[in-house]
Amino acid sequence: METKPFHVHDDDRQIMIKKDRIQAKHWVEHLGFIDREIAYLIKLSSGFREQLEMIRKQNELLISALSAYDTRIADMAECDDMECEVYYLEQHEDFRNGFINHRKQYEVLKEALFSELLAK
Repeated sequence: METKPFHVHDDDRQIMIKKDRIQAKHWVEHLGFIDREIAYLIKLSSGFREQLEMIRKQNELLISALSAYDTRIADMAECDDMECEVYYLEQHEDFRNGFINHRKQYEVLKEALFSELLAK
């Protein structure tokens, strides 16, 4: 049984911190899956090896950045003004956009690889 991450006594800031940490953890898990999948794709198609290795390197950098970010999310609890909170919100949106763009690049490459494999 999964426990609920939010409680009635949580204030808005606590909820936002918990939500952001859950989302960052989800992104890292998804990137881990992409990394494992790339290993299989490299074995399937040597023609895409260089592009897959480039995506893999970007994937590793993003995992590292998100892992470091996860430890900083809790710092938002120390904010005492709106400017500080906006900083953390914008940082989270930057990571979200980075994850989405990375995933889209990977999906385009994967689709091209599968198209080539099916054409053989």
